[in-house]
Amino acid sequence: MMKVDLKEKAKELNVPLEVVARVLEELLREEKLRGVIDHENHVLIRYSQEELENLIRLLETKQISIKELSSELNLSPEQLRLVIYELLKTGRVKGLFTRDGEFISYSVMEDKIIKLTDEAKELNVHDLSAKLSVPEEKVREIIEKIAEKVINTLKPYRQINIIDLCRQTKLPENFTIAILRELILSGKIIGSLDMVNNVFVKEHIATVTTKGKPPSYWYLVPILLGVLGGIAGYFAVKDEDKTMANNLIALGIVSTILSLLLLYLLLL
Repeated sequence: MMKVDLKEKAKELNVPLEVVARVLEELLREEKLRGVIDHENHVLIRYSQEELENLIRLLETKQISIKELSSELNLSPEQLRLVIYELLKTGRVKGLFTRDGEFISYSVMEDKIIKLTDEAKELNVHDLSAKLSVPEEKVREIIEKIAEKVINTLKPYRQINIIDLCRQTKLPENFTIAILRELILSGKIIGSLDMVNNVFVKEHIATVTTKGKPPSYWYLVPILLGVLGGIAGYFAVKDEDKTMANNLIALGIVSTILSLLLLYLLLL
């Protein structure tokens, strides 16, 4: 990757620095140029398509130390983060930065969760979060995704040998047993594990739904309709996002007070 000093480039072209930055941003937006701008240090970090593909491949297959990789690429850790943020924003890479200064893709995180759980022979979200240095909610999201695959595989069967289930889901045995145990305890499947015959016997599978975050346009309702809009919004989103529901009520109250105050001032 190549770094271009924008101050020197502006001096060379005899134009203001802001003009150079604005032109480069337009070129980047139109994808006529590959790279990102470090506005704080006035540097363009430019890379080729090959360099970009190599970085994406590395990020998707390994847990990366930001400090070590930035040194290899002759970038500062902050500059490497800017490059990765751009890849995250465009969806070319999916993952997150860990608490201990690394980057881990969701695919690598899934592999590590499976491996660690298989070794421990139990599913412990708190321990997995600590070992991977990622938020517990992210660990749960990945486990839910894997669990949904297990549930879908179980649907046609009344009874299934655990080894056969492992073969179909491509998951190791101890991990599969741990997932089945968690699904039974959480009530998402009703059945039993026969460890003598290494069989899972199913009675019922609950419907699994993954609720997304309510759309932000709900905030317009209390702004336009005041308290009534806040109440309507509260009941519409409370099961999906309790915090947002409470915010809609508060926004409705504030909107009503401001409307009454404005009306009062107009009538004076």
